[in-house]
Amino acid sequence: MAKHNANPNITHINAIEGLISQVDGHLNALDLDATNSDERRQKKILAIEE
Repeated sequence: MAKHNANPNITHINAIEGLISQVDGHLNALDLDATNSDERRQKKILAIEE
């Protein structure tokens, strides 16, 4: 008989760590979007001022 994971907490911890890394990925993507939109906004402002 195959031995199941004796400690279900380990499975939960692994699942939670997976979710945390997904959230980190989403936050990094949002940071990039925000940075890019800030740069676009700055370029528009400079173009208007010229």
